[in-house]
Amino acid sequence: MPEAGGADVTAGGTMATAQLGSMHEAGVPEAGLSSALYTGTLHHSRHGPGPRHRFTYRVAMPLLYLDEIDRVAASHPLWSSRHPAPVWLRRDDFLGAPGTALDGAVRGLVAERTGLRPAGRVALLANVRTWGWLFNPISLYFCLGASGGTETLVADVENTPWHEHHYYVMGSPGEHRFAKEMHVSPFLPMGTEYRLSYTAPGEDLRVQLDLLGAGQRLLTAVLSLQRSPLDRRAMSAYLRDYPAMAHRVSAGIYTQAARLVLKGAPLFTHPDKTGRRRRPTRSTEQEAHAQWTSST
Repeated sequence: MPEAGGADVTAGGTMATAQLGSMHEAGVPEAGLSSALYTGTLHHSRHGPGPRHRFTYRVAMPLLYLDEIDRVAASHPLWSSRHPAPVWLRRDDFLGAPGTALDGAVRGLVAERTGLRPAGRVALLANVRTWGWLFNPISLYFCLGASGGTETLVADVENTPWHEHHYYVMGSPGEHRFAKEMHVSPFLPMGTEYRLSYTAPGEDLRVQLDLLGAGQRLLTAVLSLQRSPLDRRAMSAYLRDYPAMAHRVSAGIYTQAARLVLKGAPLFTHPDKTGRRRRPTRSTEQEAHAQWTSST
């Protein structure tokens, strides 16, 4: 949800069993799964510069506790964390270097930025790779404290079409303001700041991101979601009711970009077009898609 559809919105080979087993650090998960499926709407309102523009999409996003990923994937024959599948929970798609524990990478980043390593579990809210494709305008890592409450949020923002990443780390649920550090959309400028407010995952989950510049609000993106259990029935419904969700995200971005061009929205050049910061530790989308295609 940083800058999508042309508006500022804010996701290698088959991994070895040992590597997938390290999706989380050592620890014993709870007897019942805490992961869930969140469904609802994503609403964007562009206020400027240039023409106003609005759109709303229905969305579905799993909330995956990182110490449950392998167990979740094993619950359905069309989901996998070990090899290409219609829904592939692929380690390389997310924060940190392949071969390292995902929640270890998240905890390390939080410790580096704040000086405090999260003591509790880590949950990821994001799109997941479906039918070989994935794009995440924003991935959210909810880091819990020892008491079970959300203490820190990590927002992994990915831009279009460069697929660069920037990580923002903020405190407990509430409102947070921070400078925009990466060019995300060609339709919105740098030299601005974000105002992000969020709630902890519960029966409802709400995230609002405003882009502020020159004392004015340039963009508002609101994610409003409701929780349901991520059981086998819900995993089937995810594929049936939200087919090719990740493809729809990418298609929606370019559709909205085309509409903004037709409306005459101003364009802002990437400040470092020749110095792309694509993360070298991640396989490219082309490589991942080719692997998935060759396995089907």
